[in-house]
Amino acid sequence: MSWAAYVTNLEGGKGRCKYAGIWGKQGGVWAESPDKSQFPISAEDVAVATRAVVNQDQNVMGTGLTIAKNKFTCLRMEPEILICQGKGDNKDHSLVIAVSTQAVIIGFNPDPDVKTAQVREGVEGVKDYLKSVGY
Repeated sequence: MSWAAYVTNLEGGKGRCKYAGIWGKQGGVWAESPDKSQFPISAEDVAVATRAVVNQDQNVMGTGLTIAKNKFTCLRMEPEILICQGKGDNKDHSLVIAVSTQAVIIGFNPDPDVKTAQVREGVEGVKDYLKSVGY
């Protein structure tokens, strides 16, 4: 399966992501949603989120994160995954960032009908699969 196929699955499958991306843990986009208009994520955004997860930086639990020009409250940090919810007018936005051996998987959805748990299920499924095959 190509990297783009994983992104397509996150967009249309369990994750129901409006933006999905797979980035290299060391940087660089492997595949991402073609339409970034709702979530213009940058390489620096991905680097900040990756460091938070890899280093288990508990500071983000108090300060939150600004990713793709959106402010997020970090609700839960576990090894390999960070669960975030939008702030203020963006309170319905869901963001899940997962880190595998070599990749960073990101899922975002602004739709209030799509719960963060759905985004997490999709992102975590891709992360678990990639880990199982050495990525």
